[in-house]
Amino acid sequence: MPRRRHSPSPMSWDDLRYFLAAARAGSLVVAGSALGVDHTTVGRRLKSLEGRLGAKLFDRNSNRLRLTPEGHSALIDVEKMEAITNGLWRRLGGSDDRLAGEIRLWVGSGLALYWLIPALRPFLDEHPDLSLTCLTPDAASIDIARDADVAILDKRPTDTQLVARKLGTVTLALFVTARYVEKWGVPAELGALEGGRLLQLEHYERLPGLDPWNALVRNGSPVFRLSNAAAVQVAVENNPLVVLLPKAADQVLAGLTPVPVDLGLSMEHWLVFHEDRRQITRLRVLAEEIYRLAREDSQLFE
Repeated sequence: MPRRRHSPSPMSWDDLRYFLAAARAGSLVVAGSALGVDHTTVGRRLKSLEGRLGAKLFDRNSNRLRLTPEGHSALIDVEKMEAITNGLWRRLGGSDDRLAGEIRLWVGSGLALYWLIPALRPFLDEHPDLSLTCLTPDAASIDIARDADVAILDKRPTDTQLVARKLGTVTLALFVTARYVEKWGVPAELGALEGGRLLQLEHYERLPGLDPWNALVRNGSPVFRLSNAAAVQVAVENNPLVVLLPKAADQVLAGLTPVPVDLGLSMEHWLVFHEDRRQITRLRVLAEEIYRLAREDSQLFE
């Protein structure tokens, strides 16, 4: 007699909760903390799930988890299931307008620290079951669909599967720090910049629209090349520097003085998410709130 083939054992929603937590955290330890279990339990559950599916969902490298193409595909489907489950729970449980769950948002550290996080506080207070994880990797290497739910990028993506909505344009201006003014005063022209004391933000270097500034930096040998907003703040407070920042930067960073030289430079900002996630309520609502905040902030966005 032919041997009977055994069908895979059924999955439960609890299995998928472990998968979602690991996919969103990118770490067994962080996922375990979110679930209230030890990281070894998360690892064991994921290994069991992969065995039953017959597919590898994660690449593991230096204690970090990164979704494989199969894992990415599964995440999209499981998040749709989560959205349906949450919607059903809200309807049957009488909570018809509350948002819940985690959203992974890619945003540059400066925009997050000085604009987005403070601006979103009333929204997050209104929806206490919604949690926001801000990711700040190199935007040149980010995969929106795999690494984040929503992103704010400084150029429009070319991937046709990504939904992109322009938040606005940020005008950039030259500033000198208080220590610079103490030593040399406020320069009246580019040729008066003393000693090439320039601070460069790393992400400027991949934006062709900033070529005039990047050429100035290359010729002047920058004192600092930084990518983190907190590091920029410390550098500005303690060094004689020239820096290119959003025109409203002197309102949030102490000791900056505008230089009366207009380079005519600006940066676009785009709100981006994957087409497959358009129907996930919490993502859609957050995206609409960020767009509204940008439209109302005429000091930052044009």
